[in-house]
Amino acid sequence: MAASSGAIAPSRYSIFDRINQISTDDDEIFQVIEELESHVQESSGWRWHSESTQRSQDNIFATYESFLTGLRIIGDNLDQKEKELAMFPPGKDECFKRLKLYITFIAKFGRGRARNTSISYRGLVRHRIGLIFWHKRIHTKYGITTSPNHAQLFNAITEAMRYAVSKLGVTIGATIQYTKVGLPELRQLIDYDTIHSASIEVSEGHHLAWCIGRVCAVRPGSIGTTRQKTISGLPFLTWGDVQITRSGSPLKFQVAITFRNLKTNREDPEEGMRKPNQSRSLTCVVNSPSQVDNLIFSIPHRLLVIALRRGIIDGINTIDELINGQSYSIMINREHLSKPIILGSKPRGLEVSEKAASAASLTDYLALRGLKIGCAESLTFTSIRRRAAGDLTRAVGRDAARVIMNHDPETRTLEKYYLSIDDQIDVSGISLGEPGDLGSEGYSRQMDEARTLAIYTLSSQKACEIHGPAVNALMVKLMASDPGYPYTATPSDLKNYKRRIRRVALRSLLDDEVQKQRREIGIEEFNNRVKRLTSSKIMDLVLQKAQSQLSIASENDEEISSEEESLFIDDDTQQIIHNQEENAEDDLETQSMGDNNSKIYRELDKDDEDDSPTDSDVEIDYATAACTFMQTLLDNTLSQHKDLKNNPIPCPLCQEDDTITDPTIKNKDWTIQVKLNDHMKTYFHTPRAKWIRRAELDFNASGKDVVTCPYYQQVGITKRFSSVKYLVKHIEGVTDPDHQHYAREDGWLSPNWASHPEMKSTSSRRTDEIQFRQKVAFMGLPYSDSQAVPSPVPHKSRMGIILAPGPSPKVPHYNTKFLTGNNMFKPPGPSRLTDYMASIIASTPQPPPWTTSVIPPHLRGVIVLKSPYAEDPVKSTGKKRQGEESIEAPATKRHQPEPKE
Repeated sequence: MAASSGAIAPSRYSIFDRINQISTDDDEIFQVIEELESHVQESSGWRWHSESTQRSQDNIFATYESFLTGLRIIGDNLDQKEKELAMFPPGKDECFKRLKLYITFIAKFGRGRARNTSISYRGLVRHRIGLIFWHKRIHTKYGITTSPNHAQLFNAITEAMRYAVSKLGVTIGATIQYTKVGLPELRQLIDYDTIHSASIEVSEGHHLAWCIGRVCAVRPGSIGTTRQKTISGLPFLTWGDVQITRSGSPLKFQVAITFRNLKTNREDPEEGMRKPNQSRSLTCVVNSPSQVDNLIFSIPHRLLVIALRRGIIDGINTIDELINGQSYSIMINREHLSKPIILGSKPRGLEVSEKAASAASLTDYLALRGLKIGCAESLTFTSIRRRAAGDLTRAVGRDAARVIMNHDPETRTLEKYYLSIDDQIDVSGISLGEPGDLGSEGYSRQMDEARTLAIYTLSSQKACEIHGPAVNALMVKLMASDPGYPYTATPSDLKNYKRRIRRVALRSLLDDEVQKQRREIGIEEFNNRVKRLTSSKIMDLVLQKAQSQLSIASENDEEISSEEESLFIDDDTQQIIHNQEENAEDDLETQSMGDNNSKIYRELDKDDEDDSPTDSDVEIDYATAACTFMQTLLDNTLSQHKDLKNNPIPCPLCQEDDTITDPTIKNKDWTIQVKLNDHMKTYFHTPRAKWIRRAELDFNASGKDVVTCPYYQQVGITKRFSSVKYLVKHIEGVTDPDHQHYAREDGWLSPNWASHPEMKSTSSRRTDEIQFRQKVAFMGLPYSDSQAVPSPVPHKSRMGIILAPGPSPKVPHYNTKFLTGNNMFKPPGPSRLTDYMASIIASTPQPPPWTTSVIPPHLRGVIVLKSPYAEDPVKSTGKKRQGEESIEAPATKRHQPEPKE
């Protein structure tokens, strides 16, 4: 009898035990064989490549199939086997011919990933790899043994590729622009995003990811999710991956971060088995910064702020509890250990979702913020990792940098894709043997600072101008001059087209503005920009708050000490002794002397020293700065984004205007920023409306029956009016030069006197257009929804037609004469109408001010005059007119049958 293996602590397992166990049961043998055969059948032709590689292979297969079908090389009505064998025929010559045709077509008409670029040789290599894969797979699938081998197929396709390089101008590859994001750029990005972010929960996660990428030099796929399959069940950084402990100093912490999702974990198992086990995960131990200015990059403090905001720390809910805590380890609640640290955002970035942020979103978020701060070059998450790689190489050497970045020690990936030290080495000083402050590998700090991206970023005002009217105006010009404008595109396609145009326009404006700034920047301004590389708005606010707190604390200590300076306790009686001198000075003879009796050493009184604490003299300790920094992040003090939906505010112009006395208007709360902006741009807040309200208040307060004109009073003339309404009409209608002079001094008739200089929102303008359309509908005036364009724009649906500003050109017509100027108001010439038509039609040089009786009497019973200058015809017909002018409905009575008895 075999001993029980046990479930909790099983004995050593041998494959022979399992074979012997199966051989004793015939039914189990049949089930095992059947299961194994099904696995063998499914493994035949199993595609073991990564998902991205399989997508590329499928895309190449579909493109090759469309090419052969479109050129009618193969037919449409073929089954799968016939189609696949037609694409890769068994005959060597025919197969090579079709593959070369396809490669030549791709080389001639293929496009690269960048806009307006042709396909490169590297792109053709991808097609070659895909074609070779499908050729071998299909021929193996159908048991074709006469197919060419791998070398023959490779040489045939490469021959066509080499020809394309020589004759069709295919380039080897696109020039890759490697950008680097260091500490100065991160300071600018974090400052801008903290001020303008719509959700602090969203932005603080990305800021933490930036700091982790800078300090730990990891890929974004180690923090967020990717489309690649990972060996880990949780393909993102979780709270269980971090361990937070306290350091020796107050509010200093240490974080051990374990990155489980590494790029090397997704490699081919044949290659991955040769790697050491420790490469399956990477652990980085991160300490709190030792300098106060670097708290903005502190990973431990940012992690704790996020955890406090989410309320997931065990036994700690506030910063004070965190400061006063005595536990060495700061534990996260068990139910949150498997949840992501960096959360994704919902649409428009207004709040976070429950899902983890993706690696692509980390890069997209950083690239968008780079455009917002006026950076002309494209920023990616790899830009942070690339700069970190350079700093690590200079600090610890290349071999240690490879270990930290999880590179294979036998590769040169670090030098090939990350290191770019040629622009940071003082080659002149090294070659000439001149002394200089050079770091490892000839690094020059002065040259590095002169080429950093943060030096040439645009100012916030210039960046706002570019992202506003400038890019919109350039978009209009680009669309007007684009020969490939999508006239017949759908609304969604047209929207995507405008997005691409906007991206091109924005990039062009940024490049031009940065180049202009490089030409115009002076030495003094350049030096000032270099000095500001280490400054941060967040840290300036933190230091200011910490300084004010210490100043208040020191003042309170002085008040307490001054109140108790004359109070002393007797050691024996424990009673208070009053009016005893503190620190009485010894006599001159009893003061200590040194070996030289001619010298007397004494202590200066504290009153002789100027120890009055001022704001500049207060020294900020690390604990106070760290506490203030965490509280600033937690309160989101720097944010200028207003959440009016949850925190409505009144109109600031209404609050400042003392002429508004109605509390329902003055204290109205607004919950939508767009509507508040539109309200502030209405006539209600124009200088004219404010002047009228003030005149109404003064008139009502005076108690008089009339109001006088203030501008005629300055001339010496008294003009009285029964109301402010008539006073305003008088001011705007009078033509007296002296009166107009004083009125203009008060603001009347100025350009922005009765209107706002800025336009309202699109929704508000659309509402005004609808109201105007309703007003002119009854008058029969034609109304067009099209707005006047500032410059020529191609028509959306009609080829060759351009919408241009200005009046329409005069197209000559037969027997037509155009009148301009005063000729339009000349009396009409002799009528060419017949006598009968002339009797019922009247021509006037100007529209009649009232309804004229031009309808003959015998037709007035059936014709009603309708004109925009005439009275409402419905109301006119409802009136009872006297004599010949009355229009009465005919009195028609229906025959009523007589009731039967």
